[in-house]
Amino acid sequence: MFKIETMREYEGGPEPVAYQTKGHVDKAEFAARVRDFCAELDGKSDWFDRTEYTSLDVAHVWYRNVPAGRDAPGCYIMHKCDGPGRGVYPVTEIDVQVACELRQYRAALTA
Repeated sequence: MFKIETMREYEGGPEPVAYQTKGHVDKAEFAARVRDFCAELDGKSDWFDRTEYTSLDVAHVWYRNVPAGRDAPGCYIMHKCDGPGRGVYPVTEIDVQVACELRQYRAALTA
């Protein structure tokens, strides 16, 4: 079992920018869990995402945490990396903007 994390912009609003979990998990299972997660928020939160994600929206990526700086002690910035390395960890994610753009692209191809 894995936990879905909702990522938001540091100074942004309540809108999610990504859904993530640590580790590379099955893409179809992750998309299904994100859909269930969003369905639970229906009516409980004004930011919940109504998008029906599929495994095509899921990516296996790598991240490294880097300190945000002296002005933000204890905070870090997640940087995407090309692959395994020192301090790098695997993440399964749905990038909300990328998923939306891919959905529009696929719709244009079938139109």
